[in-house]
Amino acid sequence: FERAKCVRAVLVSSPTHLPRCLACACRVAEAEPDSFSGSIWASPSDTSYSQFSAADVVVVEPPHRGDRDKSLDTLPFHDMVRRFYCIPNQDKARFLNQFEQLLQSYGV
Repeated sequence: FERAKCVRAVLVSSPTHLPRCLACACRVAEAEPDSFSGSIWASPSDTSYSQFSAADVVVVEPPHRGDRDKSLDTLPFHDMVRRFYCIPNQDKARFLNQFEQLLQSYGV
């Protein structure tokens, strides 16, 4: 990038995919700081995945806000979501069914 005098990267992806694209680009920039020192911009395209929109996207961040309930910091939900992706494929449906039942038991 430096040799080519590239000073900015512009990510263009569907509104339903762009948050993950930007997160991945930031992870690479953090892991390999010498590979690119320019700015990274993101812009949504005009198309999304069929039947979905940006309103369907949920971003799960680590706890950081000053007004958060700090007693929940010991239950890092962002890490729990990440761990979900480590569940073997054959067990995911069972997990999601149990999770759905738990949510319903809370009335949501």
